[in-house]
Amino acid sequence: MIHAPIADLTGDPNTGRTTYLQFALTALSYSGRLDRAAPMPGFPAHFTVENMANLSLQHRGTGWMAVLQFKSAPEGLPDFIETPSAHPFEDEEAALMAGMALVCEVATGSPELPFSKEAGDFVIPHV
Repeated sequence: MIHAPIADLTGDPNTGRTTYLQFALTALSYSGRLDRAAPMPGFPAHFTVENMANLSLQHRGTGWMAVLQFKSAPEGLPDFIETPSAHPFEDEEAALMAGMALVCEVATGSPELPFSKEAGDFVIPHV
């Protein structure tokens, strides 16, 4: 098992710490789900694992949102997808969980998380 303290993860790729996106993709890899990935139909063609750049949390209005950023977006197409801004989450942790599910959905077609949450840790089982 791998235990990752949630407080040690970051949405800032410039810190040298493990990012939310790196953790989510590592968990998907350990679970074997990236090997059989079937990306969600209906997303733009550049919304792929290879083009995922960052998962960040943003405070907007009265709550929190998760934003999944992509690189190599063709001109005129979006370079991000986010949780609904009309319904922000009450806290960062809820937005983070939704953001992790968004990564899973884009990568595999399913929002199912490949890890669990125990106290202040994310846990990847059977590693």
